[in-house]
Amino acid sequence: MSKIFDLISRRHFLSGLLTSVGLVSIGVSFERQRRKEPLALDRPRVLNNPHYRKKKPRKYYLSNLAPGFYLNKRKESIIHLVNGNKRIRGVQKINETKLVRIDPLRNRLVPAPHVNRSTASYSLETAALAELTSNPPRPEIACQLLLLGIMDHLMARNKFRRGLAEPLELRFDVRNQLIRQKGRVLGLERVPARLYDLLAGLSVRYGNPRYLKNLISLVEGNPDLKEALTNRLSIWKDTKKPWHDRWAKGNIKWNKIALPKNLREESSKVR
Repeated sequence: MSKIFDLISRRHFLSGLLTSVGLVSIGVSFERQRRKEPLALDRPRVLNNPHYRKKKPRKYYLSNLAPGFYLNKRKESIIHLVNGNKRIRGVQKINETKLVRIDPLRNRLVPAPHVNRSTASYSLETAALAELTSNPPRPEIACQLLLLGIMDHLMARNKFRRGLAEPLELRFDVRNQLIRQKGRVLGLERVPARLYDLLAGLSVRYGNPRYLKNLISLVEGNPDLKEALTNRLSIWKDTKKPWHDRWAKGNIKWNKIALPKNLREESSKVR
């Protein structure tokens, strides 16, 4: 044994001793940390961590009212839709005793109320699809609801522009996405393109060409809108495009809902 110690120099002995002590201390600290910390599955979520970001609560109210449009008597200019799932989108809390059933196509109130701006496109599209899937289907009412949504959007836009102290050139963003803050600075505005597309398609499918003609003239009369919907205009005008044949005779699903075919053509086939 003494010979072995004689072969090892004092310097090598001390360096080896310090290294071993350091490794032991590191192992002990890791073991203590492991016993103190819970497992990864048991750890509480860190809300500022993007992997565990808290989801925003859904903004809707579960109602006891029958599906349909309701005027809020507390805010007489706002109309809400109770959809088929008994939900009112755009609000988390509302006093149902202040809601009165209303037909948005036949109201005579002055000033005329409007569908809740934050959910207008969704509400009127949902109501139009409900008319198409009713028994019997009512495509005329569906087209009127879609046209109401388009006109309401354009009137709200013009009212906003008139209220500005300085004129602002607003350009349409046809991608139908939520506007980010950057988009607002650049003056981009969202187009409810789904309302335009569905109204044009229903006009062809159910033989109501006047709605498509009115829609084309409405778009062409607005330079910003015409620029945003240029591709759609070329398709709507050309009756030889496959789009017309597909909407007139094909099987169409909109938002996973099968649209019934033209009732007049179906009845003539049966005869």
